[in-house]
Formats: sequence, structure tokens, C-alpha cells
Amino acid sequence: MGWDGTRRLFALYFLSHIPITALIDLQPLLPAGIVPRAVNLLQQYATSFRDPMMLQPPEWFKAFIYCEAFLQLPFFPVAAYAFLKGGGKPQGLRACPGGTSAGHLLLLLLQRMLLYQA
Repeated sequence: MGWDGTRRLFALYFLSHIPITALIDLQPLLPAGIVPRAVNLLQQYATSFRDPMMLQPPEWFKAFIYCEAFLQLPFFPVAAYAFLKGGGKPQGLRACPGGTSAGHLLLLLLQRMLLYQA
């Protein structure tokens, strides 16, 4: 896979995160009655992946969900466009803030899983 294939793969990665973020990740921020039962994928996700923090997120985790809502979600289509139409320019520096946020959250979640999981 050449550079064009890698760019397309990154664009697909960012495009695929738009519905995942909108339909699952942001649901803990919404009041319970707003999400229709047909679209409420959160319970199914939390059960399937044994992720109780999504059902009752602690305040520090809600802060990351807000960052995802207001920083990362608007960035996903921009990043996908940049990788598809970037004209061969490397996009790593532009994607760095999103990657930094995701990496920081991953470290916090791993720490929580290792220290608090029963």
C-alpha cells in the first residue's frame, strides 16, 4: 500500500469515527429522555464491551467526552478531507492534537483498569 492507500486509510479512520462519536460516545452527556430507544446504542455497547464508565461516567471522564464533542468531532471531517485532498503533504502535524488527546485518555483508562478493576 503506497502513500495514496495510507492516506485513504487514515481518511476512512476519521470518517468512521463521526457516527461512532455521535451515536455512542456523546450519549452520556445527553439527558436520558432525549435519545430514542431505537438509537440508544450505549446500553448495548456498555454490555458488549463491559464498559460501565460509559453508563455512569465520573466527572473527569465527562471532561474527556466534552473534549471529544467540541474538539475532536469537528476535527474528524476536516482531517478526513485533509488526508483525501492533501495533495501529498504529510498531515501528521495537523493530526497531532487529536492523537495527543486520545493518547492521554488511553493512559488514564489503562491506569483505571489496572488499579481499580475487580
